[in-house]
Formats: sequence, structure tokens, C-alpha cells
Amino acid sequence: MNSLILLAVIQIIAEVLPISSSGHLRLAELLAAQVGLPLPVQPHYFDEFLHLYTFLVVALFFRAVWLAWPRRLLAIALRWGRGARLTCMQVRLLRLCLRLTGNAALTMVITAGGYFLLKEGLGLNALLTHPLWLALGFFATALLLLFGRQRAIHPHAVVLIALAQVGAMLPGISRFAATTVVGMLVGLSPRRAMQWSWFIFMPLMFAASIIHGVGGCIIKQGAWLLLQPGMVLACVLAAVISYGCLALVQRAFVTGRAWLLGSYLLLPFLVALVLGLVGG
Repeated sequence: MNSLILLAVIQIIAEVLPISSSGHLRLAELLAAQVGLPLPVQPHYFDEFLHLYTFLVVALFFRAVWLAWPRRLLAIALRWGRGARLTCMQVRLLRLCLRLTGNAALTMVITAGGYFLLKEGLGLNALLTHPLWLALGFFATALLLLFGRQRAIHPHAVVLIALAQVGAMLPGISRFAATTVVGMLVGLSPRRAMQWSWFIFMPLMFAASIIHGVGGCIIKQGAWLLLQPGMVLACVLAAVISYGCLALVQRAFVTGRAWLLGSYLLLPFLVALVLGLVGG
């Protein structure tokens, strides 16, 4: 039980860092096996259940940004309902909202399609289990964070960000890092790139946490240990820590210091590389 709590804490904290939470969990499993301390078997959809905590953390962190949109749209609806003419600012805001909604829908369709094709259809996770694949993923994420700071507007930004999110299903590649860095590369500010990265992922994350996490892990499998007081308390504390970590990550992207995280990723890259070469 204690080992499972430790894995849950690592997952929740690492999920808000652009360092690949799934990659670090896989690396922890490999290291534990090397020293003869195998980690407990995780319930199926264990990580999807833990997404509930991450969803709440991210929703709270960006609350000021996301809650502003419903208020503005409500003001537009009320003005429209009274038969009053919309201001130029309100018209531009409405058009922007429609464009963002369309872009988000397109991104989610591409991501969901890629998920079912690569992960469910081809069983990608089962195919790419060798530590060298993990090392390659860590190295790719490190390169993104070390050198992905140049900005240039691209007309196909939405598609590129969606493809980055699909590509992050490979072991060791951080979805957060890939989508945020690609967002900056196509012209978004670091802060907006972070917001967009989570905005396009949160509906899928919430759906997975309810359908797979609660429905599959808790109800179907009966993994009620995830709701025991000790586990819940540890996950809540990890969520509080992850809130602070998310603030630090945002500051790192805004100030151009995300390369520090990229430098750190060279360490798990080397560890996974050594494990792959020794084990291979």
C-alpha cells in the first residue's frame, strides 16, 4: 500500500511538470526491478483515476482566465436578449470565442483519433517497452525544452499542437512540454501556450478519469484502496504541491528558463540509456 501511495504522489506531482510523468513511473519500475525491489502491480487505469486530482489543480490554477469567458459571454447574451446592439469589442470577442471553440474541437478530434489508433488500436504502450525507447523519449523532451524558444507564426498552428499532443504518447515524451513548446514556436506567448496546452487536454483528461478511472478502475475492478483515507490524504497533499509546481513551471516558461527542466531530463535519459544497454 505504501509503495502504491508513493507512485500516486509521483504521478500527481510529475503530471504538471513538462518531464513526462508516465516516463518517470516507468523509469521507477525499471530501477526498482534492478535492485530487486519490484513495485506493486498498479490497478488498470490507475493513472487515469489520478487525473481527477490533476484536473482540479489545473482548473483552480487557471480559474481567473477560464471563468472570465463565461462572464463575458453571459454579458453578450443578456445584451443580445434585450435587443441591444453589440459593441465592436463584444463582436470581436464572440468571433474569437467561436474560433477558439472550433480550434479546440479540431485538436481534440485529432488527439482522440491518435489515441485510439496508436494506444488502443496498435497497442503502442505494449510495443515500446524497451528502456531505449524511454531514453529516446526523455532526450526528445529535453531537446524541446532546451531549444524550443524561437517564435514564428504558422498558419497550421492548431494541427501542429494536436500532432504534438498525439506524439507525446510515446514513452518519455511529455505531452505538456510538447504542446507548450510547439505553441510558442507557432507564435503563442509562453503563458498562452501553457493555457492552450491544458485547455485542449482537460476535456479528454476529465472524460478518461470518469470513464476509465472511476468507472473502470474503481467500480469495475473494485480498486477501493484508492479511496482509503491514507491514499486520499497523500493525493490531496501531492495536489497542493503540484499547484505550486505549476506556478514555478509557468514562471520558467515566461522567463525563458524552461531549459533548466530540459537539462534535468538529461539525467533520466542517461539512466534509461544505461538500463537499456545493460539489459539489452
